[in-house]
This record gives sequence, structure tokens and C-alpha cells, in this order.
Amino acid sequence: MPHLTIGEILKKSGLDRLESQIILAHVLGVDRVWLFVHDDVLICEEQKLEFDTLVQRRLEGEPIAYLVGSREFMGLELNVDNSVLIPRPDTELLVECALDFLKTTPTGARILDLGTGSGAIAISIANFMPKCEVYAVDISKEALKVAYLNAKNHGVHIKFFEGSWFDALPYDVGTFDLIVSNPPYIASDDIHLQLGDVRYEPITALVGGNDGLSEYIKIMKQVHDFIHSGSAIMFEHGWTQGAELRRILEQGHCHKINTHKDLAGHERVTCGVFA
Repeated sequence: MPHLTIGEILKKSGLDRLESQIILAHVLGVDRVWLFVHDDVLICEEQKLEFDTLVQRRLEGEPIAYLVGSREFMGLELNVDNSVLIPRPDTELLVECALDFLKTTPTGARILDLGTGSGAIAISIANFMPKCEVYAVDISKEALKVAYLNAKNHGVHIKFFEGSWFDALPYDVGTFDLIVSNPPYIASDDIHLQLGDVRYEPITALVGGNDGLSEYIKIMKQVHDFIHSGSAIMFEHGWTQGAELRRILEQGHCHKINTHKDLAGHERVTCGVFA
């Protein structure tokens, strides 16, 4: 069978061009720019077989981030596998809100990321605010392995703890200037759990009880031992949950409560400051 060029393989894949390029660049160990200037290079049979296998898995619905083992977030390339949620652009808004708040705090602020997953939020904050002290918690041992590797790869120091929310922390950990979280917030009967990439993602990182709000309520019930006057808390949430999050934060004795919209104009991140 004659070998095909890069350009020919991309045209025949059956995927859209961007996804084809991402997969082929992964197989060849190059970046997408390299593909553009070498589209007449021949691909060996072994490389074509690997490419075809990954393309078929993608056509069957498997997330491309899991196929290639990485996803870009806040300009950082992060390792991902099926033990962690795939970092999404919506979550970058949470990081941006956190960075804006931290610019108003003294040097060396203490930050806690609850439900860190791949470490995307904690690592981004530590990368942009290297003088901050960053803690991160996750209930999944496998997720923490991914997060630790990502932190190591990007040269940031984060203190990781395994367990459920604040229960994971040492008794003498003290208080935090900022707590951030992207907890499970999809209702257990939401049809979206059967659609797209989320079918392959860890269900425990997606479902937040019958109404999608249970984990926010748990966190807010425990938070007061870990904050001081002026501490802030920031949550990512579903686009229909903004009003409920504002109510939950108000009941948790927050003020200066506000909700930020994502690029699609949907309410996505709600923040509050403790009196």
C-alpha cells in the first residue's frame, strides 16, 4: 500500500481539520505549525495505523484531550486522563477572577483550590502569582497524581491533600485569603450526562446531587473555620445556577456577592467576600 502524505491523511480522516491536525501532531510528536509546512511529507504505515486508531476512537465519541493526553489551559499544556475532568475555557474565567482579587491582597496570599482535578486552577494561579501559597484538595488519588505531575512540569509548588473538601486538610492549616472551586454541579438526572465528552469523564466530578447544588452547600457549611474577615470565595457553576449560588453565598454570610458571565454571556462564576 503506497504511503500517504500528511496533507492526504488529514483530508481523508473523516474528522474536522483541527481535530485531525491535533491527533496527527500527537502521533508524530510535532506541533501543528510543523504540519502546515510539511504537508507533503510521507507518513509510514505504523504512524498511519496509530492515527487511524485514534481517529476511530474520536469518531466513536472519546474526547480528543484523552486521546492525546493533554489540554491547553491558561496558556499551559496540562496532562489529562480519564481520572480528571478535561479543563475547559469556561474555567479560565474563574482563574481570571481569582487573579484579579489576588492583585488586591498582600504578597504571599494563601489560596485553597477545592476539587483540583488536573490541577488546572491551582497551577494557573501559582504560575501567575508565584509568591502566593497554594493548597489543593481532591478526593481522587488518581486525579492527584495527574495534578502533581502537572505542577512538577510547570515548576510550581503546590501543597496537595487527598480527601473530601476541608476534611482533607491538616487540623492546623489555618485560614485562607481565597478559596476557589469548580465542584460537581450537574444534576443527577441531567440529560447532558449522556451527551458529548462528559460521557467519558469521571461521574463523581460531574454530579452534584439531585439539583446540582449539594456540594456548594457542603462547602459553605464547613468554610467558616478556614476563612477570616476579608477572605473571598469563588465558585464556577452551571449557567442556570447563578441566582441559587448568590443565595447560598448570602446565607453563608458573604457580602460583595457578584456573578461573572462567560464569553457566551452565561452566568458562570459567582464570588463573595466574608465579613
